[in-house]
Amino acid sequence: MVKDANGTACTYVCLNVSPSFITANELFTTFVHPYMHASQTPYILLNRKDHWPKQIYQCIQAIQQLIDETPVYYELELNIQLITIWKSLLQNGFQMKHDARKHDKMNG
Repeated sequence: MVKDANGTACTYVCLNVSPSFITANELFTTFVHPYMHASQTPYILLNRKDHWPKQIYQCIQAIQQLIDETPVYYELELNIQLITIWKSLLQNGFQMKHDARKHDKMNG
């Protein structure tokens, strides 16, 4: 975590994660790949005034704790936290259009 030196109280968090670690191959094409290549989304601002980023902050803290403590099976819990972050971003943060009808046809 990096805090802004200009006194704006901003904090910058960067999680470098291989995209293949976020979802299984079957879900990658629909839920990861299009967002990785979305040039209109170079970053996502998580505003403390919004409710939904709180879950992301909690996941980031849990990830840091898992990395520090490395309990048994921490890799599985780490993956759960990453998927939770990704799902929250898809539901709230990314502005890409997602055709729910197409998704429903594939699953229906």
